[in-house]
Amino acid sequence: MPVSRWTAEILDGFAPAVSYEIRVTVSQLSRLVEKYGDTIPSPDEGFVDSTEDALLHSSLMHLRSLDDFFNGGGSARGGGRPPDIRASDWVKWAAEPWLDPRVRSQIDWQVVHLSTLREMPWPKWQLPRYGAALCSEVERFFKAVGAECKDRLPAFDHNPWEEAKNAAAIFDAYV
Repeated sequence: MPVSRWTAEILDGFAPAVSYEIRVTVSQLSRLVEKYGDTIPSPDEGFVDSTEDALLHSSLMHLRSLDDFFNGGGSARGGGRPPDIRASDWVKWAAEPWLDPRVRSQIDWQVVHLSTLREMPWPKWQLPRYGAALCSEVERFFKAVGAECKDRLPAFDHNPWEEAKNAAAIFDAYV
């Protein structure tokens, strides 16, 4: 196990939260992609159901959290906030940007409702692309955990890697 500021017990305690973030994000993105493909309506056009607006917003927030987890956090992608759990706490992890930094900035601008940056033109969200990239990153992470600290795998409940593998086909159909 790599040098971590957290004990194995603490990491095992946080593993279900990592699983949750992965499962929820993959599930929400795949639901939207199954219904809309790669054509997500802009706020001006809107969704038929306001719950889909909430689903999109939530998906973007979870993507941002997972970007922090896999890439060390923060816009500079250097260190993140000190109390944050990161992939590098489990394994030797070389951050590989899977979410385009420009997309990350657009997410930041759009999820802060009372920001003047939200008034910028709404981006064309490419949810299948983000979902496919996330699924690849999830696979990379769990392969590393399996190779470096297999005894930590059971702490990740509900097998988020398997859920990501299953959803990858949905995203790949549009990428």
